[in-house]
Amino acid sequence: MPKVDLVLFGCEYRQYLLPRTHASFREKIEFNFNSTTVSWDGTLEPEALRGVDADYILQSTKRRGYVRSILRWLRFTDSDYFFWLEDDWTFNQQVDIERLVDLLDANEDWIQIRLSKRVLETEERQVELAPGIYRAEPIHGVTFSANPCLCKTDPVRRGFSQILDRAKDEETHEHYMTRWVHDNGWTCGVVDPGEKPGVEHQGYLEYTEGPTWHSAGLARGKKEEMSPSSKTVETPLMSRVVMIAKLLLRALTLSVQQLSSDKAYHLAQRIYHVDHKEK
Repeated sequence: MPKVDLVLFGCEYRQYLLPRTHASFREKIEFNFNSTTVSWDGTLEPEALRGVDADYILQSTKRRGYVRSILRWLRFTDSDYFFWLEDDWTFNQQVDIERLVDLLDANEDWIQIRLSKRVLETEERQVELAPGIYRAEPIHGVTFSANPCLCKTDPVRRGFSQILDRAKDEETHEHYMTRWVHDNGWTCGVVDPGEKPGVEHQGYLEYTEGPTWHSAGLARGKKEEMSPSSKTVETPLMSRVVMIAKLLLRALTLSVQQLSSDKAYHLAQRIYHVDHKEK
């Protein structure tokens, strides 16, 4: 059996997310991984590891961005395959890791099989690679994705080894790897979840400055030169006015809840830090 590792990526101010994601993952996936590693970017609070049985913890005590966190883990591991899991996902369906390993093992040009956070569109069901698994199409901008997925370690390591030299400053790791995968003849697959998304993204209110923390420019120390990679849509004034009332009510409720709830306290802490940083 090939060596298969589990890696969980997380960052500061989001410590309450990782235990919840790990619990959801373990509820839907029964597989004996060779090892479990937490790769953490920034300050690591003890509650982030609650219920997480990690063999190794790789940490940058000062935030250096997601790309550096990925590079650090890829240099550390000697696995054949790894399951890539960020700290903010909920699993809706069982996942047969052994089958995914067998498929990657049997197909030399496959680099990744990911789970889908949406019901697949017709355009995404054009090429069936195996029963229930389709070739990832770039209709949403990327084919290589950091959604929960199983990857071949060596080609992913080779791709990321060039990111600091070849990626554009504003590019995220997903956009860079999508180009690298295409240029080097690799195939990415996506599991068809059927009528309901296989996973759900729970990373709202992220303290990550949008695409900035995921960019190659930050990893090269060029944060000040970067601009967001997506256009901003102007929010109507009435929506902003209504949001004032919602925030006041929520702030009052949260102020009371944080007196007795760690989860509410850390949510309040994250809101405070976002507000403090904006000033």
